Parts: sequence; C-alpha cells; structure tokens
Amino acid sequence: MDKKAIRKEVTEKKKQMAEAEIVNLSEELKDRFCSLDEYRNASVIYAYMSYNQEVRTTPIIEQAWRDGKKVAVPKTYNKEYMEFIYIDSFDDIVPGYMDI
Repeated sequence: MDKKAIRKEVTEKKKQMAEAEIVNLSEELKDRFCSLDEYRNASVIYAYMSYNQEVRTTPIIEQAWRDGKKVAVPKTYNKEYMEFIYIDSFDDIVPGYMDI
C-alpha cells in the first residue's frame, strides 16, 4: 500500500470516530506521554493545536504548564513559512495562515 492510500484509509477511520472516543484516547495518550522519562526531563514541549479529527493536544499542553514546562506551537504565516512560538495560555493563540 502506498503513502496516499494509507493516508486515505487513516483519514476515513478518523472520520468514523465519535468525539467522545477521540477525547478518551487523547487523554490516554496524554497519560502515557507524560509518564515518559523524555517528557519528565524536558523543559520545553513542542506541540500542535488540534484540528478536526486529530489527537486532542490540549490535555498534554495543560499538563506541561502545570509541570512548569514551556510550550511551543507552530504558527504558519504563509504557504512556505512556519515558526514555533511559545505560549503561556490558550489566549495567546490566534488563527494563522488559512485560519489554522
């Protein structure tokens, strides 16, 4: 199976997931991620802001803040330029390129 077919299959499976299932699995992922030595030893966490059927990253970001870690997320400015910015609150988030 090629990359395009795999991506299509994954997208279809994600579309079939209920919001509650996504939230529950995201919380499980947060627990597993935050138990890793790599997380515990990190002073900065790089994450993304969830969109559509993606893993909800809000729980990870909130836990990182509670644990005293800095959090950076990508901000897109145009089709070709993106940089990570540090955020201290979700109030720091504004839509970027293509309202993402």
